Amino acid sequence: MKIMGLGLDSLVSLVEEGILLLQKNCGAAKNYGFFTVYDAMCGHGVLLGAKINICPQEKSEKYFILSIEKAKRLSESRNLLSWQSRDPANNKWGGAVVVRVNTVLSFSGMDELEDEALVIYVAHKAGWIDRAQALELAAISSNPHVAKIL
Repeated sequence: MKIMGLGLDSLVSLVEEGILLLQKNCGAAKNYGFFTVYDAMCGHGVLLGAKINICPQEKSEKYFILSIEKAKRLSESRNLLSWQSRDPANNKWGGAVVVRVNTVLSFSGMDELEDEALVIYVAHKAGWIDRAQALELAAISSNPHVAKIL
């Protein structure tokens, strides 16, 4: 199976690569979580839900739910980032980006700005957004990590 021309193994490899860069260049403490590709035009929406690395059992379900929630919330808005509709008091966080009409990448498991930087990185490395677009997205949330990992 391919998503927007990229095989699933390649997509997951980009996520793992981005996590390593966040750890090396930004001091990210965690290396696990859930990655979601969401398409609002696809029945239930989830095209891919992948656990990345070994996620502690007590966190696994939480990150899975949060990753999908970010993607779904973003797909139902006119925003480019879930950061724009974050509401910490109601457990709504940043960490998702629109990469095509109706298609959203989302991650949950690290700090929310790291989650966001990761999905922007994946979108850029997959060829779905260019470097300038990635930096424009990072500017919306004042994300300091994106420029360090591109």
